[in-house]
Order: sequence, then structure tokens, then C-alpha cells
Amino acid sequence: MEYSQWRSDLFDHGPPYDPCVVELSDELDSVSLEETFDYLDRMLIDPELHILYSPTQLALGLSMAFNNCFTNFPFCYLRIGTEDRRIYGILNLKNLYDNFFGKYCLDPYPSKSHSGSMQHLCENFWERFILFPGEPTSVRMVHAGLDVMEYALSCRNDHCVASALSGIASWTYACRQSEYGISRPMELIRAWVETSSTRNPSLVHYGRQMLENVTVG
Repeated sequence: MEYSQWRSDLFDHGPPYDPCVVELSDELDSVSLEETFDYLDRMLIDPELHILYSPTQLALGLSMAFNNCFTNFPFCYLRIGTEDRRIYGILNLKNLYDNFFGKYCLDPYPSKSHSGSMQHLCENFWERFILFPGEPTSVRMVHAGLDVMEYALSCRNDHCVASALSGIASWTYACRQSEYGISRPMELIRAWVETSSTRNPSLVHYGRQMLENVTVG
């Protein structure tokens, strides 16, 4: 299947915009995970997506692409290719923040988001995404994931920052308890709390709350 058709099968859907009821084509399911991995990388930097599809359609497609409840795509990040290939794919998730979350999550933070929206996907991304410290995620893959979260902490979009804080906090205990013994998640949150220049008091409070949670935990 050509990329353009793969892209259309993933994003070209109408109401009710619910991934639980969308039926993806058999052709999409038949694409190998190796090719799917390449298409995911390409999708994240594809400028035509933003012309062809609405933000709602984009959020739906991304929700299916990055949640293994709806597709097997996320397994690319754990199983496909060499460790270097997987790390390359993980680091490309920075483009998700630059080209999607930062572009479409425009409501003030905090604001209520509905399930299936780009904002909801952004703020809950790391809780839904398959990557997590522990087997089969290698130490280098864990650090690649943390690199993406650290990058998101530097975004000007408050929802992106909240996404990163939530993800880092959710990884902290697992990193400490795993054989890796990685203390980097706590260090990232502490550094952000101590040095952030944000003027959003709600975001500052959230960051301090996350730091307290991981320190106590």
C-alpha cells in the first residue's frame, strides 16, 4: 500500500469520530509493521495532512495510530527493527508536539477536554502510549522517551508541558524500581519547577504537585 492510501485509510473518517467504531480497511491491516513504522515517521512531518484533514480527523487518526487498543501500530516502537531504529522512531515523536499538539491545542490551560480531542490525546499521551520503562524497553529507549518529554517541557504550549510533566511523573516510580535505577525523571521535573519561566500559575501548581507526588512516591 502506498503512503497516500495508508494516510487516507487512517485519517479520512467522518462523524462520530470515535475510534471504537471506526473500521479500518483490511489493506491497512495487511501493511507490514516495518513499512508502518516508516509511514508513522513520515506522517509526523507530512504538511499535506493539515490541508487534507480537519483537526478532529487528525486527532482521531492519531488516537488510533498511537493506542494499541485500536491498532497494532504502537508495537513498532517496541519490536520492529534494531534498537537504533526504534530509538530513531521514538525521538521522532518530538514532531508530534511540534506539528500537532502545539499547533491544535489552543485552549487556555487548564481547560476541560473531551475524549477524542487533540488536547485530550496530548495531555494523556504517555499514559496511553505503549512505551514504558521495563522489559522490553531498553535503557536507551527509556532515555529516548525521556528526551522527547524533556523536549516537550521546553514547548511554549502549556498543554504540551502538562503532557510532559504527566508522562515523566508516570515513569518515575517504574524507573526507580526497574533494574535501570534511573533517577532522571525526578531530576527533569525538579529542574522544570526551579527554572521554568511560565506565567501560568495553574501549570506551576501542576508541576509542583507532580514533583511532590514523585518525591513522596
